[in-house]
Amino acid sequence: MKKTIAVILVMILGVSCQKTGKVGYINIKMVFSDFAYKKELEKELTAIKNSRKFILDSMETSLKVLNKRMVSERDNKDLMAEFQTRREIFFEKRSRFEEEEEELVKRYDERIINQLNSYVKEYGSMEGFDVILGANSTGNVMYT
Repeated sequence: MKKTIAVILVMILGVSCQKTGKVGYINIKMVFSDFAYKKELEKELTAIKNSRKFILDSMETSLKVLNKRMVSERDNKDLMAEFQTRREIFFEKRSRFEEEEEELVKRYDERIINQLNSYVKEYGSMEGFDVILGANSTGNVMYT
């Protein structure tokens, strides 16, 4: 945590001391991309994606093998039915994996932002800032 606070300290790009109080701003994109917690969750997400890719690749290979068998056994209706069933399962699983991964990315981003906001608040309080602004196109207030 101290390391993260130190990173935030380094990322504070400008501090303006006025009679109204101590104001600073933080480059949100830079802090977000360099945030250790984000990198940790990215590794976790990559591992999940890789294991799912392995599952889908195995299913696809199985479908290709079954398809080759169908070419040589054109009149085998059971084989055709099995191929269609496996094919449907493959497409459903692939679609479900994609949806779950999108949802997981959203949840991870939310967790990262919540943790980052917590660190900014703690840093702002410890260093006596009245306001810390996010240096992005929207100018979010990160801490008051």
